[in-house]
Amino acid sequence: MASSTLRSLSTLFFIGLSLVFLSGCLRASAPVYRYSDGSGNTYVITGGKQKQLEYVPVKSSQSSSGVYSGGEPVRKAIAETEYADIVSRLESGVQNTAAHIDNRRLTSGLIELEKNGSEKSYILAPASPEMLSIEQALAAALK
Repeated sequence: MASSTLRSLSTLFFIGLSLVFLSGCLRASAPVYRYSDGSGNTYVITGGKQKQLEYVPVKSSQSSSGVYSGGEPVRKAIAETEYADIVSRLESGVQNTAAHIDNRRLTSGLIELEKNGSEKSYILAPASPEMLSIEQALAAALK
């Protein structure tokens, strides 16, 4: 009797564990946006339960001039409204193919979108309206 009960409990535990694992695998994860400005500073925008903005600046040792530094790194939670505004501007940059260029060059912007297990990149022309709009929203969110 005890052996039968133990076997039943083990089976139920295994089924429960399997369901937890499968639900985690099937749940769509929030997209991750990475934006690199014309100087190579990177911004990582993550969704999910807590919206977050991370700024990863270029160090002088990494810059093309050997002098430029993007400042200090920042990681902060952002409001839902800030997140929505930034994502809307990034999506405009993704959708407007007229602003895209084929090769990354100095002063161009780079949007990288990681969504549903795939990653895509979009290069924005230097000083394009989309690029300027994205950078304006990111600068405001970092304040």
